[in-house]
Amino acid sequence: MSESMASEIRKARDRSLLHKRIRGDENPVIKELHVRFASSLSGLDGFAELEVLILSGCDFPSLSEIPTLRRLVSLTVSDSSLRDVDGIERFPELLVLDIQRNHVVDLDSLTESGIRNLAVDGNPLSRHSYEQVLPQLEERGCRVSRSGDREWRVSARMHEVGAPFVCYERGGSYFLCSPGLSVTEQPARDHPKVDPDELEGILDMDPGELMSLFRSRGGVWPPPPCDI
Repeated sequence: MSESMASEIRKARDRSLLHKRIRGDENPVIKELHVRFASSLSGLDGFAELEVLILSGCDFPSLSEIPTLRRLVSLTVSDSSLRDVDGIERFPELLVLDIQRNHVVDLDSLTESGIRNLAVDGNPLSRHSYEQVLPQLEERGCRVSRSGDREWRVSARMHEVGAPFVCYERGGSYFLCSPGLSVTEQPARDHPKVDPDELEGILDMDPGELMSLFRSRGGVWPPPPCDI
């Protein structure tokens, strides 16, 4: 393995090998890797046999930052700073792409891919991607999970004003999160419950108050020090 391997990649490797040993599997080849809170993907090119890659709460802007992984079948990038899906052709066998809760706007690159299952909930997609690209993918047989109209519009508005947040729905409730590592060290946890109308009101009056809302409801981890 590369001596320049990023610490979070090394931790993910060690966890994977430990799990294999617990199962009685002594084969050192790693086919599934779960990386958390990485600010660098250095060393990932040493896992050429990967079939499943999960990147959670990581900081990188494009799929083109991920090295070519020709055996990859399933890729998850969640709660991360992903902004585009350029480079999808690096994964010719990819069937499942889960990019929930990122900053992705444009999905045009996916129209030439072989993706069969796609999850894009919690992204500030452009109107073109939301209303045209996703239906095109569905028409060719791709199963798509997307945000509802209400939270999608709020996420798009927050993106337009440069706010580092997206809104998503789960179980009938709405949540605010900050993908990537710019605001919180653990972006996959402690997402405050919100009302989209509340977010719209803040966007109308003072978008800068979104950060105060996020912090006041425990959305920053570790928690900020108490004011004295």
